Amino acid sequence: MHVLYMLASVLIPISFAPECVPQPSQLPRFDSTQTAHLEGAFHITFVDTTASPPQESETDLVIWPNDSARRYQYMERRIGYPHGERLFGGTFRSPGRPWTRPENTWEGILYRAGSLYLGTIGGYDGGGTTLALNRLGPAGFSGRWTVDMGIAVIVDTKTGRYLPNPAGYYCAWRVAPFPDSPKPSSPGSE
Repeated sequence: MHVLYMLASVLIPISFAPECVPQPSQLPRFDSTQTAHLEGAFHITFVDTTASPPQESETDLVIWPNDSARRYQYMERRIGYPHGERLFGGTFRSPGRPWTRPENTWEGILYRAGSLYLGTIGGYDGGGTTLALNRLGPAGFSGRWTVDMGIAVIVDTKTGRYLPNPAGYYCAWRVAPFPDSPKPSSPGSE
């Protein structure tokens, strides 16, 4: 049954992805022993609950396990790079934008203790989106998200009030592989 469910979820085209709700019942609660479910191609729907009315945006994401050279590349402490083991690598794109380059050391994907981070890694002033993993299973993952804008602020042009950083909930549904997405590069090919 589990294999059948996973096969069906892989073959679901983006246009038939389930509706994104704050706690999708088809996904079990996050369990850190099940992080292998993070590998694959996903279509993410972000729902910004700080906007009135809430706004949706989308991102495509591909995650793969890092080989040993990439996994331990950042174990040594260095200025400007968060250190530690990197279980996963990957690439992402927003509509109308190209895929991020997986070999970039400053922009990418970082998994840490129940969160997935997309964006500028090791920047001193924001620049990324943190996805807290609340639910994770063969069909995908979901939870809460927030954007770290650093010292930047959003101002309501009508009232002059500062607005909160974009945040809300998201759903990442597994989809068929994207034929145009970059693949993991071998060490030394950068």
